Parts: sequence; structure tokens; C-alpha cells
Amino acid sequence: TATPPPHRVGETWFQWWGMAGNAHGRTEELIDKMIEDARAMGPNVIVANMAFHWFQLCGYSKNMCPDSKDAPIVLRWLNYRETWLQRVYDLALESGATLLLFKTANFICGEARTGDWLEGDRLYSSFDGETIAKCASMIEPIRESVGLTDEDIKRYCRYAQFTDVGSRYVNRLMYDFVEEVRSEAFDSGLVVGVFNDYSIESCDTTEDAIHHKIGMVSRIRLLTNTIDSYINCTISPRS
Repeated sequence: TATPPPHRVGETWFQWWGMAGNAHGRTEELIDKMIEDARAMGPNVIVANMAFHWFQLCGYSKNMCPDSKDAPIVLRWLNYRETWLQRVYDLALESGATLLLFKTANFICGEARTGDWLEGDRLYSSFDGETIAKCASMIEPIRESVGLTDEDIKRYCRYAQFTDVGSRYVNRLMYDFVEEVRSEAFDSGLVVGVFNDYSIESCDTTEDAIHHKIGMVSRIRLLTNTIDSYINCTISPRS
């Protein structure tokens, strides 16, 4: 984890909280700390980004398939709406924030990968039956400890893998959640939206298939424009 000190520009303070990798066995502890610190700061604008930390690539990358100590990660992904989206939304309401943006998961360029990552991406993205079955067999040992059903395991092995299929799946959950809560939120003085930098990412903006540093300037510009437009917008609550 890394929590740099707050940075001040004029009358505006900036604070970043985050974690590296998938934080094996410590994800819940670290998220609890981030939420606690954010609540204490009382932010006006919240930009939330949590997706890749819970992705896997079972069978094709070392340490990228949950074992017993990581079993809660499976439940967090299966219940992404409650464990992340709803939790951050509740934080924004409690903190009196005026804007909450959920950042989309990055575009994943499968063709930029190499070795086992390339092969795993190809097979999972095509929903290869043998690959999905192998993933299910790897998840089976933790089924009972976290109460997984056959449908849970199937969904996890199809959509929780570290591919662009996984990114698009999570992004759809974000958009659906925002659509569900935006009118209720607006009535409480909170604007909720999506920061969609996925839309300007491509294989040309990444060198490692998942991070898009080449397009960083454009992404930052999009973020500032998104914040400005949402802060100044008027949302008409649905009847």
C-alpha cells in the first residue's frame, strides 16, 4: 500500500489511497483503512478505482488464482456491487461529498501480452470450455469455505479473469449501479457518474497490455473535464 501525504493546490487538497497488486489476504483490511481515512478527511469529490485488484488468470499466471487465504477475494468480486460500489457510494453520502465518480477498469490489450499471459488471455476471452473447466477445478477447493454455487464458479471463471472481457463486465456493473442510484443521490445533494477513460484507451496507449501511461495526459485532461462537467450539470430526477 502507499498513502502519500495530502497535496494542496490553492484552496484544494488532493489525497490518494491505494494498494499494489491484489494484496493477498489483506484486501479487506486495506479497504477498511482507505474508507476510514477518506471519511475522516471529508472529501468533496471522490474518484474511486477498484477492479484489477480482484481479477485473476487461473492456470496462466503465478499467484493469480485464489487459494484458501484469498478466498474472500472471490466473494468480493461476485458481490462487487455491495463490496465496492455500494460501499463507496455510502461513504460519499456520509461524507457530504458533492461528486462521486467511478473510474472504469482499463482496456486490456490481449495482443500485447506474451507467453502464458497471451495464451491465457486468448483462451479465457474466447470462453474456451477446457480452460473454464480447469479454472472451476482450481476454485473447487474453496467452494465450501465461502459457500460458492456452481453458477458462482462459472461466472467467476468466465468474467473475473484478467482480460478485456473482465474489464467490460465490471464496467457494465458500474454503469448499471450509477443508473440505479443517480436520482436518489441527486436528491441528497450528490452527483454520481462514471469517469470513462476506457473509451480513450487502446493497444496504442499501452506498453504492457494493462497500464496506459502513453495516454496519461489525455486521461488526466478527460478526468478534469469530467469533474467540471459533472459538478456543473443538472440532473433531472426520474419520475
